Amino acid sequence: MNKKYAKEISSLMRDRAGFLKQNKFKLAAEVCNLLGQRFRQIREFEDALKYHLEERELSEISADTLSMAIAERNIGEVYLEQEKFEDALKHHKRYNDEAKASGDRLEMARATFTLGRTYHQWANVESNLPKLEVNRLLGLAEQYFKQSMEITEICRRRGGKDVEIDSMTGRAVMNIGLVCETKNDIESAVENFKKALQIFLRYENSESKEIQEDLWRCFRNLAGTFEKLHQYEEALNFIKKAATSSEKLNNIDDLIDDYLFACRVSAPFHN
Repeated sequence: MNKKYAKEISSLMRDRAGFLKQNKFKLAAEVCNLLGQRFRQIREFEDALKYHLEERELSEISADTLSMAIAERNIGEVYLEQEKFEDALKHHKRYNDEAKASGDRLEMARATFTLGRTYHQWANVESNLPKLEVNRLLGLAEQYFKQSMEITEICRRRGGKDVEIDSMTGRAVMNIGLVCETKNDIESAVENFKKALQIFLRYENSESKEIQEDLWRCFRNLAGTFEKLHQYEEALNFIKKAATSSEKLNNIDDLIDDYLFACRVSAPFHN
């Protein structure tokens, strides 16, 4: 077991055993969620799947529809990280159905977004798919990202929290940009990345790690697309901003990648 998480995982396992002994199934399901996430982080997918399946079973015992939906999402994510796309899609469709059954509109927005991301990753990774099938998957990805945005707008009209709604909207717009990039429509990709960036910049001083990670992704995506357009000065500008975000997040691996990218796009200035 990964030493970094060994102590935490052992503690969570003790908590799980204690809650099960007391028939506190909802709390046990929450611990299984955390265990599954930790095993996913260290890429021990068999254990991750085991605990997310148990999370699903315990949520069903508790008759907690929203927790059942989240468990289905987690199971799908384990398969997605292994590029088992049909299995991932099966569970993400269940996630979408159960999110609808829960009546939680923000979770419904997350579920449709997750379906879009699953379809996009499938199209992006499977190199032996026929072009017609790739285009079908990309069309479905864009459709679900737009559906996610429609649901978040309903949440906004009903008085939902701006930061949660804007975060979901920004991610959907950014991922539509990624779909455009996969289609090699680079100018449309840039347009969508810039729209997403404007949304995330409203919260650039936020201490939320998720918002800072979204900002980093936007900067990095813009740097990559401007490099493809041979607009190296713009690419360098955005990769410098990505590096600043990596420093804030204390993500050394990403920071090194950002500096290597900066070196690469700086080279044309010295030729």
